[in-house]
Amino acid sequence: MIEYKLIRSDKRKKTISLIINRKGEIIVRAPIKTSMDEIEDLLKAKKRWIEKRLSIKQTFTNNKKEFVTGENFLYLGKEYTLEFVDNHNKKGITLKNGRFLISKEDKENAKRLFIEWYKKAAKELILDRLNFYKRQLGFIPSGMKITGALSRYGSCSGKNNLSFSWRLIMAPLNIIDYVIIHEICHIKEKNHGPHFWGLVESIIPDYKQRRKWLKDHRHTLSLE
Repeated sequence: MIEYKLIRSDKRKKTISLIINRKGEIIVRAPIKTSMDEIEDLLKAKKRWIEKRLSIKQTFTNNKKEFVTGENFLYLGKEYTLEFVDNHNKKGITLKNGRFLISKEDKENAKRLFIEWYKKAAKELILDRLNFYKRQLGFIPSGMKITGALSRYGSCSGKNNLSFSWRLIMAPLNIIDYVIIHEICHIKEKNHGPHFWGLVESIIPDYKQRRKWLKDHRHTLSLE
């Protein structure tokens, strides 16, 4: 038996919606006259989807960072071990010999320091890759910024301003390139129609594999 919260509304005429919120709660919204049999049929039909989504959310919970010595953190798809050290001569984080080094004095600020380090690294790398691809393709963005988006790793506005999440810097370079190319292609094609995907495929023929990697590994690109 799947536990869920049912919200009925007289504003809904026909459709039933099903979501899983950030707390892992299953929410069903239905028209006020919808029978319980219809709702149960929907839950049965969506059982595999529900189980998969709940599994992903549980993985997110299990991967929550504690910011302790020996814990691994991703950078460009590789894991580096966190170590708190004495007499660290720099404020913030240093990546050296396969380790993220932070002064023991800054232990309580470790999460903030990681975010600052990731933001800086993301801005430098993504800007460099963006400049490369815009020269190659001739698609010129109006601007670029780094955001704190949790799962929307890139976006292109109607005015061709590109945005990228700093969390993307945890992914391998070929995945970062996929997101950059995806967004830069939106300068020419604003939707996700056949012409858009054809353009993306002409640049990165294996874009489907890269997109699948991002979907399957999104839970690893987080400090939450």
